[in-house]
Amino acid sequence: MLSFEVYYARQGLPDEERMKELEVLAAADPDKNLLAFADLYPPHAAHTDFILVREKDKTIGAVIIYRGFSFPSVTVISSDQSLEPLLLSEVIEDIEGDFVTICPPRQEGLYGIQGEIISRRPEYQMIREGAPPEPEGPARRVMREGLAELREFYSIIEFAFWSDVIFESGPYMWVREDEKVVAAGGVHFMTKDTAQLGGVMTAPDYRRRGYARSITTHLLAALSEHVDKVSLYTPVDNKAAHALYRSLGFETVADRLMLMVRPVPFS
Repeated sequence: MLSFEVYYARQGLPDEERMKELEVLAAADPDKNLLAFADLYPPHAAHTDFILVREKDKTIGAVIIYRGFSFPSVTVISSDQSLEPLLLSEVIEDIEGDFVTICPPRQEGLYGIQGEIISRRPEYQMIREGAPPEPEGPARRVMREGLAELREFYSIIEFAFWSDVIFESGPYMWVREDEKVVAAGGVHFMTKDTAQLGGVMTAPDYRRRGYARSITTHLLAALSEHVDKVSLYTPVDNKAAHALYRSLGFETVADRLMLMVRPVPFS
């Protein structure tokens, strides 16, 4: 007999036993379930809703809804793929407005059944392990007093996956030129052994100067004492980014889809 348990962020996290069960569930495929892992740890866990499906006193699936952005981010994990439609259908009406998911390609149909896919972007997941390269170029760490400038940079460049919560996840680096921020990037989240890079972006007038490489090498150096692996997602059609990350030791490990989904509740 299946049962559902719902834990809203505003009401507090699941207890330690449930959180441990979620870790075990995600650990069955840690690279694929990296986004699920991210929401189990500070600072993101406090901004996350957890909907668990349990059987025989064991968590066998979950929908994880991160609410730290201006839109929800949804991840579905399960020990049995046949449970995924049931899981998503249980929560689809509770997801206010459009939401994003970064998922394996096989889950595209799952989200297409439960909602209208309004944008679709194929991505690669790339992972790097081992000693970091030497830091290069002018990138420097962003201190807390620079948070307002960093926020303004991402607003101007229209980077959607930013909130001040992200800044608490790990180091951010930037390049300043002409008395302003012209490039930035940092750690979107960290799990016990993996850091996820994100937001490595350069203002249009300052590209092709090696700033993304500088930021990434400084991040890898800063992270080397804390995690074994560094992961990132990059659009399939961004050949320049692939070349950069491959030159720094990243390898493509999986195909992913970034979907923006508009819920279509069943009547």
